[in-house]
Amino acid sequence: VVNGIDVFDPKFNIVSPGCDMSIYFPYSDKLKRLTTLHGAIRKLLYSSEQNDEY
Repeated sequence: VVNGIDVFDPKFNIVSPGCDMSIYFPYSDKLKRLTTLHGAIRKLLYSSEQNDEY
């Protein structure tokens, strides 16, 4: 992937039928978000650093 992915592309927002709704919840349900992980996720998505893991 040259320029990363567009995480807002609808193809990444598909939830399979029968999924566990305690894990997959609407974007509008902000209380269920794991805000402590936001920094690590942001680093994975937007950092130019590359190593053997990612």
